[in-house]
Amino acid sequence: MVKLHFNIKINQKAASEKLDKIGKYLVLKMQQELEAVVGKKTKFTENVKYKIEKNKVIIYTDNEILTYIEEGTEPHIIRPKNKKALAFQAGHNYKTKQGQQVVAGDNVVLKQVKHPGTDPKPFFSPVFFKSKPIIEKFLNEK
Repeated sequence: MVKLHFNIKINQKAASEKLDKIGKYLVLKMQQELEAVVGKKTKFTENVKYKIEKNKVIIYTDNEILTYIEEGTEPHIIRPKNKKALAFQAGHNYKTKQGQQVVAGDNVVLKQVKHPGTDPKPFFSPVFFKSKPIIEKFLNEK
């Protein structure tokens, strides 16, 4: 789970209103950044959330895929969970181990796939650091 939180020291009523404003702002910006790094509109933006606990706002996602986008993945083997094989449509041209030529758009059925891993595409921490001046502005409002 990707999680980001910070504490502030102000009275509880003022803190709650300011933290709510900060939470809404950061979630919106992180959703926009997520769509930018993914390269398209995505329903995953709904999984970027915030909550307020005492004097802190917590921006988080409990969606495993968003954690993979944020942190990247190591190369790994993908195997079917409840089936005998994986079936998908090829996204690019390649040759299988058996020497079969696969063309983008072909339907492919395999027992396993060697995934090359993914590079991190952070959207949580960059937004937070870019937003520090605005967060400070929200905190200093009366």
